[in-house]
Formats: sequence, structure tokens, C-alpha cells
Amino acid sequence: MLCDGGGLYFRRQTRLGASWTLRYRFAGRARRMTLGNYPDLSFAGARIEAREKRTMLDKQRDPLLERRAAVERQRAAIVAHKARGTFRELAYAGETPEPHTLLIPGAMYGADGVM
Repeated sequence: MLCDGGGLYFRRQTRLGASWTLRYRFAGRARRMTLGNYPDLSFAGARIEAREKRTMLDKQRDPLLERRAAVERQRAAIVAHKARGTFRELAYAGETPEPHTLLIPGAMYGADGVM
């Protein structure tokens, strides 16, 4: 691991992969948060991200918990969106059903209930 100062580290994970990691302490516990993978996140971008996370720490907010909460909010929004769909949309998930597989009320029986 190479340190840039202020808790920003360049961490070599495998022969081909590396990532930017922020090490910090919150509530007496040592924490480590991955900011992004190299080369997807540049050195300048990693410094900006690290600065934003340190600003959160100054405001007594744990950046790792904030990230997890954001992911949970996103998952909840996806679930809520799927729950709003109709039965047909959920049952066939975009597939066009065969006509004989659909059971449509009134299709087998006439309006008077007789075949």
C-alpha cells in the first residue's frame, strides 16, 4: 500500500488490479473504505473523493454508513417500483405470453356463465 497522506492509500490487490482506499477512525474504530478502482478513478478523482469523505467525518458522519444507507434506499426504491407493476407485468417479466396460457375472466364462459 502506498500512502498519499490524510488517509488516502493506493492498494494493490492483484497483479492486474488496484484500488484507492480511505483509512480513517470513527467512534474509536479503525475503518477502511474503498473509493474506486484504478484506472477507473484517477489520482485527482481519488483525492477529491477522500476530501469529501473527510468533510463528512468532520461533521461527525461515518461515510461508510452513509454509503450503505444510500444503497439500501436504492434497493428499497427498486422493490417499490417492482411492487407497483401489475400481475401480468410481474408474471411474464416482459415476455409475450402464448394466448392459450392466459386465463382471462369471461373468456371460457359467456357473459351469462354458460360455455
